[in-house]
Amino acid sequence: MANKPWYKENPARLLVDMHIPDWDEAFLKEFSAEKYAEMMKLAGINAAEIYGSSCLGLSTWPTKVGYPHRNVGSKDLLGNTMKECRKAGMNTVLYFNVWCRKVYDEHPEWRMILAGNEEVLSDSGRFGICCPNTGYREYFLDFAEECNAHAPDAVASWIDMIGPLDYMCYCPACQKRFKEETGRDRLPEIVDWSDPAWREFQEFRARTLADFAQDVRDRIQQKFPGRGVVFNSASMVVFQWAGAYSEKFIRANDFLAGDFPGDAEKTSTTSKFLNAMSPDHPIEFMSPRCEVLELHTSSLSEANLRMHAYAAVANHCSFTLIDAIDPAGTLREEFYHTAGRVNKAFLAYKEFIAPDSREMADAAIYCNFATSRDYRREPTYIRDYRDPAGEYNECMRNLVRIMQKGKLLSAFAAGMYPERVRTFPALILPDAAVLSEKEAEELRSFVFNGGKLIAFADTSLFDETTGKEREDFQLADVFGVHSLGKRSMQSCYYHFADGTELLQEKRPMTLVRADEDCEILAVLAEPWCEPSETVRFGAALSDPVRNITDIPALVRHKFGAGEVLYFAGNPAGMRHEFSDTVLSGVLRKFLAGEDDSNALVQSELAPAVEVTIREEESRYLVSLLNFTSEMPPPPRYDVVLSLKLAGVKSVRLAPGREELPFEEKGGRITVRLKKLDEFALLEVIKQS
Repeated sequence: MANKPWYKENPARLLVDMHIPDWDEAFLKEFSAEKYAEMMKLAGINAAEIYGSSCLGLSTWPTKVGYPHRNVGSKDLLGNTMKECRKAGMNTVLYFNVWCRKVYDEHPEWRMILAGNEEVLSDSGRFGICCPNTGYREYFLDFAEECNAHAPDAVASWIDMIGPLDYMCYCPACQKRFKEETGRDRLPEIVDWSDPAWREFQEFRARTLADFAQDVRDRIQQKFPGRGVVFNSASMVVFQWAGAYSEKFIRANDFLAGDFPGDAEKTSTTSKFLNAMSPDHPIEFMSPRCEVLELHTSSLSEANLRMHAYAAVANHCSFTLIDAIDPAGTLREEFYHTAGRVNKAFLAYKEFIAPDSREMADAAIYCNFATSRDYRREPTYIRDYRDPAGEYNECMRNLVRIMQKGKLLSAFAAGMYPERVRTFPALILPDAAVLSEKEAEELRSFVFNGGKLIAFADTSLFDETTGKEREDFQLADVFGVHSLGKRSMQSCYYHFADGTELLQEKRPMTLVRADEDCEILAVLAEPWCEPSETVRFGAALSDPVRNITDIPALVRHKFGAGEVLYFAGNPAGMRHEFSDTVLSGVLRKFLAGEDDSNALVQSELAPAVEVTIREEESRYLVSLLNFTSEMPPPPRYDVVLSLKLAGVKSVRLAPGREELPFEEKGGRITVRLKKLDEFALLEVIKQS
């Protein structure tokens, strides 16, 4: 049997940020490769990710192409550190950064330029960003080759800060290339998805980024065949369409990796999203030792770091801690003792991390590279377009939270991998306005053959090639509803038969008519006025209902062997206890059935406890993650789980494989835990 790739065998890693300038002669003067390796050994890791260059463009070795750190001189911090880490028994990964303040300062003609002719520095003003359509491209390719040649034993290159983030570049080189490829004289500055020039600009941006990433990968692997290449993809989650990501960019990576500072909700959403998008697994779950990188070494508690490690286990990821070196070049030993204990807890579950297993969920949130675009938004000058993917990301986090509140297991499913999409029993399309013809046919077939679909608002209503609204939904036959080509007021209500009224805030519903074979679960109710009205309103502090219409707002429709739940608005865009309760209840009833029998999990667990399930040929792996805002999390007692898993031989509590009694009845097993502290993992063995 062929050896597995390094990233499947080395799940525990550590990266030390070394973004240290060289204006003071004391900087990095006390760095010791031997001490560095000693700290990595204390941390108990399998692979050390070691800096070749920082975001300032300063290298830790005597580069000829780039800019050696002035205080390093002829010393080889990179080579010596890699040598010492290998002697200590761990693999080494070469880290280097696309950002380069030195190049930015010395080559103004390579700088990224925003609309309005403004040069791009980062928000802090400390990092300059260059455009890969300029001469910077060849500079970086040459540097990547030289840097890799200086690290002959590295198993991979880990490349940070590739991509424009959410910046749109209008530099002369982009103008020139855009004209050559499209024939257009100017780069558009108005965000308007119905404008062919704007759509061509976004395709151009995605092509530019993907070509650059592939060129870097090709240059490295031409010289070092088989060497892994990974780009930091954290900004893919944050910036979505504005980050110019594409399927081609993703496939330039061995797997996806990113740093995930944040709480349980953000951690769960990000890891699930990257798991769905990654070409191979495990993804790399990177956790800074502090809440945000600006805090340097103001560390999270050990319990909090341990919860991030357990979150990596629950999502079947590798786990990388991130530290930051002090300007003198020293590391704080106390943290490495902590890291060692955290990694010991993580690695105790190494044989239960199954990245190639099948992720099980009650429903998967569908994502493609168009779902984060707001096709309803009025044309907006690019400099006035703030937080372009903010609403979409909030909706994704809300859906994960709402599913968890309803005791439903969630995942993400990427349209670029239809074979993965088909493994889930249900899909959620969160206002996926644009679907390709291929995607639409896949989804139609998915429902016809027995799948469940939950669709919001404008899903499939806009044309992929023109960006304009269609006369009807692309999936109208599947939904059982048809667009009337109109919108409701900015705020309106879902009115349910039992009198429940759920406000859809500041986001109009799509007005529809329903086919006769639909079941209407809620109708649209109108308030007295628009939220902007300041005189003729129904109440000063709210917008109460004035008129209950017969316009469908929530519809259930059978299609082939499957069925659809269609919301005329996007209630997942809201974040209130009441809307969470109503929506999670509706989803639970649709996905789990009237008698709750189809739910993967039945329990009385607090919503803060997230359950995940993976399936392999011979076993299921069931994780319970008690990730709360309180650290350490409060223990849960007398936990009873009913799991929709049939044909079970035994249940064992990892990592020691203590046998647990269980009951099996009606295609479900019931398991009891006397106490759940931070994390538990059940290995459920199938009957042979």
